[in-house]
Amino acid sequence: MNGVNIFGQSWLELVFEGKNKSYGAYKLRQETCKTTLLALFYGLMIVTSVAGIIAAASLLSKNPMPIIVDKDNGPTIHTVDLQPRILQQPKTTVAAPSRPKTQSNLPPVAAHIPDPQRPVSTQPPAPEGLPESTGQGQTAPIVGPATVPAAPVVPAISLPANLDRQPEFPGGIGKFYAYIGNNFKKIELEDEASIRVFVSFVIEKDGSMTEIRVLRDPGYGAGTEAIRVLKSLPTKWKPGIIAGQPVRTAYSLPITIKL
Repeated sequence: MNGVNIFGQSWLELVFEGKNKSYGAYKLRQETCKTTLLALFYGLMIVTSVAGIIAAASLLSKNPMPIIVDKDNGPTIHTVDLQPRILQQPKTTVAAPSRPKTQSNLPPVAAHIPDPQRPVSTQPPAPEGLPESTGQGQTAPIVGPATVPAAPVVPAISLPANLDRQPEFPGGIGKFYAYIGNNFKKIELEDEASIRVFVSFVIEKDGSMTEIRVLRDPGYGAGTEAIRVLKSLPTKWKPGIIAGQPVRTAYSLPITIKL
């Protein structure tokens, strides 16, 4: 018994000597080593798979996949503040009406004394408005006051260098830009990331905006939309001042639409 190997086939034969080997226990004992190795192999595979799943889950929790959210807040308006320029109008000089000078080149006429021996003239007097006779065959013209129509007074606009105070928007120019950005409708752009439209307008003496024009229109309906937004502005500007008087001021404004 001391020389028998319990892991060898001789030990199995010794145990089942004189017993029924076809019962099933003999076969199970005979395949014990094979079954143990397979169980160990499958156990290692399961442990390795579980460890791999845990490691992958840990990596995914540390580096989550980015979530792309499309935020469509409408176009972004970038405006550039340019120096205003004053509309110049031609100066009109109104000349004072000159009074016509009347110069008489008629010879002096002596006082007419009726002669009692001459017959009295029975001719009717000359109609009013006709030249009066001087009694010597010459007539003296009757000169009335000259009438000159007054020319309309055109208000003069000074040069931009003489502007004492620039036009101001109530709340600051940033509020003016914010109104444009908030009211500019979304424009569908095909290939371009941004477009720019140039507009011009005039700030009148009462602060209202007139003569709104598009100087450069890139298309996509940007020019029409820019005019609509500027015309819808309910707030009036504070006009520019020269010598204490409000003047008309012209602005040119680029509007950048970026999506």
